[in-house]
Amino acid sequence: MLIKGKTDIGKVRSANEDGFDFGTFDDGTAWAVVCDGMGGAKSGNIASTLAIDVFVQEVKRSWNASMTRTNIDQVLRSAVKLANFTVFDQASQFEDFTGMGTTLAAALVSGRNVSVVNVGDS
Repeated sequence: MLIKGKTDIGKVRSANEDGFDFGTFDDGTAWAVVCDGMGGAKSGNIASTLAIDVFVQEVKRSWNASMTRTNIDQVLRSAVKLANFTVFDQASQFEDFTGMGTTLAAALVSGRNVSVVNVGDS
């Protein structure tokens, strides 16, 4: 599977708060995640980067090629919850990050099965 990504600043903003990451596991399973920091909100770019990093680390840590589809869906949900908690925690601890947020959309493709998770309007 060929995976590519690109972000675009658009016509309204002066800074790009989007981010993405993707890859494959040894068994050929592919994953991808995109986050769009809340435009105009404080530190949206930090929120999207942090959410991606935490999400990817959790998916990689949890991945097992013998997982059932139900297990895969649970891994994705858990990774989203951890990413959300981390962004929320950082926003509440540091004044520079107060109010930051991001959307998140991710997919994991294993054989003929695709699992998708989405938070917000990405």
